[in-house]
Order: sequence, then structure tokens, then C-alpha cells
Amino acid sequence: MAQQTAVVSQPHRSPEQGQKANLRLAGGIRRVAIKAGGGGQSSMMNHPYTWVQTARGCAFDLLEPTPEQVHPADLAEHLAKIPRFAGATPNIVISVAQHSVFVAEALPLELRAYGLLNDGHEAYLGDDQGPKLNAMTVLAPMALAAIRQLRLRAAAAIHARFGLDWPPPVAIAAAVNQIDARALAAQKRDFLAPEPRPWISLPEPLPDFGNPWPWSEAADRFYETLKRYAPEWPS
Repeated sequence: MAQQTAVVSQPHRSPEQGQKANLRLAGGIRRVAIKAGGGGQSSMMNHPYTWVQTARGCAFDLLEPTPEQVHPADLAEHLAKIPRFAGATPNIVISVAQHSVFVAEALPLELRAYGLLNDGHEAYLGDDQGPKLNAMTVLAPMALAAIRQLRLRAAAAIHARFGLDWPPPVAIAAAVNQIDARALAAQKRDFLAPEPRPWISLPEPLPDFGNPWPWSEAADRFYETLKRYAPEWPS
């Protein structure tokens, strides 16, 4: 998620507090779904079009994703074609895939797979900017909770596919989030126009981000980085 990542109406949370909040949101969504369906099964659960088609021609079920639905080539191509900052980098495109590789390579070896897949859910759900989520907090908190639930489900399937714990241990999540924020600060410094209004406070930027990669190079580098650091690889 690019740009302002904090939700303005909520206080700062530790990773452990954030995970607990996500679980509470997940429970709220399930209760609303059951109520809407009038019983144990939600009407949402019976909707036939809650899956997305991937670049490989597979189906990824947004409500009940499984690790078997996750393919590294899909992750690589999808993320390589999604721009950071909703494309607001003048005259260039910085892809989520390139950002993910940048984050991974800035972490210790044992954390790199977690850093690479930190935005993996965006391969199936797109990149929701922080300001959009902030606005949803004001206008439709339950809709925001639904988005978070979809992200949690996708992330769980992605991490399981590559042998990673979900949710990540608190210390790992904190380290990844810190580097992710520093990568954001580096991209803001190197590629965005001067800010028209004050941003949220950002940490010290990482060193030079480098030149933007074409989507095909970003896909290849993401794939190879994932293959190098993932504890498990799909057969």
C-alpha cells in the first residue's frame, strides 16, 4: 500500500495490537455475514462471482482462497503491472513488484520472504492507497473491515503456499513494516512531485531506490527473489 499508510482516525498500534484488531474485524465481518444470510450461511458465501481470473488462467477465490490457488508466476506478473501511488510518479511507473524486491533485499536473509510477500495480497485485490482507506474509515467502517478481511484471507493462503507463518511473528512483522515505511520514504523522495499538503511522518529513507524496471524485468526479479528465499516452493 503506497502513500499515507496510517489510518488517521486510529491511534498508533504495535504489530501485536494490529493483529488483534484484524482478528476482531474478521469476527465482526463473519457476524454481519451470518445475520445477512439469516442463518449459518451468508448470502455472500453463495454468490458465484467472488473469484478473480489470474494471468495463468486460474481462479483465485476471494472468500475461500487456498494455497493451491497461489502460483508464483501469477504473483510476479500481477504485482509487476500494479503501479505504486496509483501511478502518481511523473513520467515513470514504480511497480509493487519492484518495491517488494527493494524491501526484501533491505532485510536480513531470514526475513526476506516475509518482506517480499508483504504486499502479496495486492496481486489479487489491487493496491488500496492509505488515503483511500482513511476515507473509508470515515464513510464506511464496515466496508473497510471487509477489505481487511479479504486481505487477511489472501495473505494467509499466500504465506502458506511458501511455507511461511501467518500471521508473521510480531518481531518479524515489526521489522518488515519498518523497512516498508523506509522504502516508501525513499520512493517519495526520489519519484514524487513536491507534496501539496503535509504527509504523515515517515522514517529515514532507505538509500537510492535505483531506476524503475520495465514490468517484465520486475516480474522476473520478483519471481527469482521469491524462489531464492521462500522456505517452500510449489512442485
